Amino acid sequence: MERWRRVRAVHAVALTIGRSTGHALAKRGEYPVAVLRLENAYRVVTAELHQLLGIQTEESVASSV
Repeated sequence: MERWRRVRAVHAVALTIGRSTGHALAKRGEYPVAVLRLENAYRVVTAELHQLLGIQTEESVASSV
C-alpha cells in the first residue's frame, strides 16, 4: 500500500527547496516524486520520497528479502 503525505516544509527542506518552490513545482507537475492534489493540499508517495533520499525503511527491507 502506498502512503501519501502532505507536501510540507520538511519535504522541501529534505530536498533543499523552499516551501513556495515546492508548491510551485507540484502545481506544474515537476516535483521530484509523485504528487497527488486533494482539494487544496498536495500529497506525495512517502516510499518514493524515501527512495529519492536514499532512506531505507523497515518496509523496504522486508520487501527486498
